Amino acid sequence: MMFVMRLLLAAVLAVLLPATVAYADPYPVGTGTCTYDPATATVTAVGLPTVLPHAVYGTTTAVVNFVREDAAGHWLDSYVIGSTNGTVTVTVPAPVGVETYEFVSQMWGSADNPQYDVYAECSSA
Repeated sequence: MMFVMRLLLAAVLAVLLPATVAYADPYPVGTGTCTYDPATATVTAVGLPTVLPHAVYGTTTAVVNFVREDAAGHWLDSYVIGSTNGTVTVTVPAPVGVETYEFVSQMWGSADNPQYDVYAECSSA
């Protein structure tokens, strides 16, 4: 009887484990780098994804969003950049204190608790 239970467990795991791998996070985290240039008030990111490893909302095109935060982590603004060729330059207002700039994936979750993966991040410091 013990052999049959082990065989059944092995069969269940063989079916379930590949399914969990298939639903892995589609957003390639930390693929890019970014820099802030105070002389031109621009943030430039390179190495951003252009294609996702598997489809999200029916497409494999990577959509990039931009988020600007203050030192306490409060959002100052955010907006959709869209699909890119892997490089993006954004003009930002002069920072008041230290600000963080993030190039991120499409967002999910709620307006009160947005979720996203970060492709590239830098600060004004």
